[in-house]
Amino acid sequence: MKSLVILLAITALTYAAENCLVYTCKDDLPKDVCSTKVINPTNITYTMKACEGDNKVCDVRLKEKDQCADFYDQKLSYPGEYCRNNKECFKGNCPNETHVCTLNPGNTTCEDDLDCNPGLFCKSGNCVKQKMFNETCGKEDRCHPSFACNDSLCIKVGSGENGQKASSPLVCKSFYVEEGVCKEGPKLTNYTDDGLKCPESNLCTYTIDKHDFTDKCRCGRNSAGVKYCQPGRGDINMQDVSSY
Repeated sequence: MKSLVILLAITALTYAAENCLVYTCKDDLPKDVCSTKVINPTNITYTMKACEGDNKVCDVRLKEKDQCADFYDQKLSYPGEYCRNNKECFKGNCPNETHVCTLNPGNTTCEDDLDCNPGLFCKSGNCVKQKMFNETCGKEDRCHPSFACNDSLCIKVGSGENGQKASSPLVCKSFYVEEGVCKEGPKLTNYTDDGLKCPESNLCTYTIDKHDFTDKCRCGRNSAGVKYCQPGRGDINMQDVSSY
């Protein structure tokens, strides 16, 4: 009997390595339990339910059985993040009027960007303002998140036309760069808005500049353990994600 149990466990782990995990939803899990893991002979199944309460999340640090926990108990907050009291701030204080971790006025020393209030970055041990549109930028000067550094100037994210020189994919409207130039990006053959299930070959085909290449299928989080082809950088879904 013991040998059979070991064999089933090995079979399940081998299967899981080659196939996808199975996810199901079930509302009648025990109170405060939000996820359970079961190793079956043919798959590994996670059964989950939503946590009750606005600030509750599923704490996945526990083994076999995940429990609902207060979101704000998971980690300390950095400047600009929500807090309930000073103890929840990694650095700075939590003013009652904002409930956002904020560094004290005049406290501009830092070791990295997370030590600075929103809108600032760490430069030479001090918090300084992020660079805005058309301001000079480089390794030591960071652009505001709305802009990307290109040719030493901060320009609007996603503003670069195909064919324009770009130092980062963020510069391009396509959010795809190759050899320092904005390009349309590879597109998935037989793309659909509902997702393309994995072909029997376990390979997905993409096209760019009239040339094809393949990539492996990726697991989706679903109740059937089905694999899907991921959208290419040039496909509509990926463009929508990049624009946010």
